[in-house]
Amino acid sequence: MTFRNPNHPPKGSRIAVEPIRDDKAINAIKRLLHNRPRDLLLFTLGINNGLRASDLLQLTVEDVACLKVGETVPMVEGKTGKRNFLMMNKASHKAMRRYLEQEQPDHGEYLFCSRKGVNKALTVSTVNHMVKDWCAAINLPGNYGSHTLRKTFGYMQRTKYGDHCVKPSPDILSFSDDFFGVVGSWAGLRWVFSSFYLAAHPAPRCL
Repeated sequence: MTFRNPNHPPKGSRIAVEPIRDDKAINAIKRLLHNRPRDLLLFTLGINNGLRASDLLQLTVEDVACLKVGETVPMVEGKTGKRNFLMMNKASHKAMRRYLEQEQPDHGEYLFCSRKGVNKALTVSTVNHMVKDWCAAINLPGNYGSHTLRKTFGYMQRTKYGDHCVKPSPDILSFSDDFFGVVGSWAGLRWVFSSFYLAAHPAPRCL
């Protein structure tokens, strides 16, 4: 007789993951990852940009190593083919500098290298397990995964600044035309802001 987990979703259905809704939980995970600079950078970049994990994992050290606070990296979303960008805010920049100074990765390496193999990026599946482990370690109830990072950015933006803020806040870091399906004036503002940065801030390269 085969045992079936009664909590397992029906075949073909999707398991929704949640954002992290509490600043205290975010800070608890940052403390948990204090001695893991790669993981701390992944978490910090993830919750400060509305990018999918699959796009973050394609970043190389060269893409970000010489970025200053407020500078951007133009990107093309792997899933949609649309233009987007990553912007470096203060928290992300601090985590990045610490990671680069402690780990000293080669510029040609993936930013988030797996411990297995040579210059192999982490997989989305691995990040999914990592996020679940982080949230479990701080006893955070709910269902979490790699998409939690992107959802946390959207949740914090909406709850702190709302859908109709007059101007982009310093924490609005990246957008695409279909970001979370938000429409109306906020979508227009997002398009204007992202278009401005994509045109005015080409990706800086280290010499």
